[in-house]
This record gives sequence, C-alpha cells and structure tokens, in this order.
Amino acid sequence: MEQYGPDSGDVPDIPPAKPELRRDPMQYGYTMMDTARHLEPFCSGRIFQDQSGQQGQPGFDRLLDTVQKGDSVTIPSLSCLGSTISQMCAKWGELTRRDVTVSVLDFPENPASRDSLSGFMTYLLGTEQTMRRNSQEARQRKIRKGELRLGRRPKKIPPRFGQIRQSYEEGTLSAREAAARLGVSHTTFLRWYHESTGKTGKSGI
Repeated sequence: MEQYGPDSGDVPDIPPAKPELRRDPMQYGYTMMDTARHLEPFCSGRIFQDQSGQQGQPGFDRLLDTVQKGDSVTIPSLSCLGSTISQMCAKWGELTRRDVTVSVLDFPENPASRDSLSGFMTYLLGTEQTMRRNSQEARQRKIRKGELRLGRRPKKIPPRFGQIRQSYEEGTLSAREAAARLGVSHTTFLRWYHESTGKTGKSGI
C-alpha cells in the first residue's frame, strides 16, 4: 500500500482542474397567452409559454432555470410578464439579474440606449408605488373626516316597509314574518321599526 506524506518524498499526481465549460449565448422566447390562441413563433430559439389564468407560471420558472449569462430572451409584450406593473417589474428583475438581454417586440427601444427599457421599467414601478401611496393617504384622510365609512353599507329601507310595519303593529305579523316579507333578518326589521317610530318597547318575534 502506497503512502504519501511529508517523510515519503513522493507527491501524488493531482489531475488538473477541468476548465469551466461555457456554451455560446442562446436565444429564448417567453409568452403568456390564452389557451384558445395558437402560438406563432416570434423568435428563432425555444419558446417557453404559460397560460393566462393558470396557477403559477411553470413556463417562466423553466425559463429561469434554463437561461445563462449572455443569453437573450424575447417577449412579444410587457403584458406577458404580468397583469400589474409590480408583476411586470418583478419578472423583469428576475431575468436581468441573470445577466440576460431582454427584448420586447412591441417596445420601440432606441438602439443607442441599451438601458432605456430597464430605466422605463424602474420608472413604471416607482410611479405605481407613488400612486398606491397617494391613494392610501387620500383614503385615510376621508376616513378621518368621516367621508368614508368602513365595513358594509347599511341596507336601505324598502318602500314596502310602511305597510309591513303597520301589519306588525296591528299584530297580524310577527317580527320574523315581517322580516321575511322584506327579505331581511328580524333584528334588522326591529331596528328599522325602532328607528322609524322612536320606540324601543315592542320586540315580539
């Protein structure tokens, strides 16, 4: 049995490290479309596809697992990346973080500015965040001023309520029977009754 160590004087042969294999840049495509539509090729490479309305985006996940640095991805439109600006920007970021070039067919990008679309996506995301923040602040102001009520809106008293109330007062209808004719709960009917008469005594059901 051969032994190697500081006293043996022999050094084992260590195989040289294998060079990292790098393939040529590849071109891919990605789209999201309705199941009723037929996919027409829009790039020369493999096209990954998801269906609108499905749970998750397995096609996009496979694309992320496939692309490597230097590859290019073509999409027909930004709407293929999501239905909101946030979704579009999130998927855009996942692609660009992998150092791939993304081309959008319906976006008139200036060839002299390679970062124009990335800057545009950043602008869209910032705009959406500002609009959402402004909307939330405006809603909070309305709540503080009493212009906006939280929870469900109270039901409107139907025109038949007066007639049903009279039958209830005459004793020909119980509160539950009156409520059933109005399509509400008996507690809602009694609340309407008390509000309309200012009475709180009669509560027969």
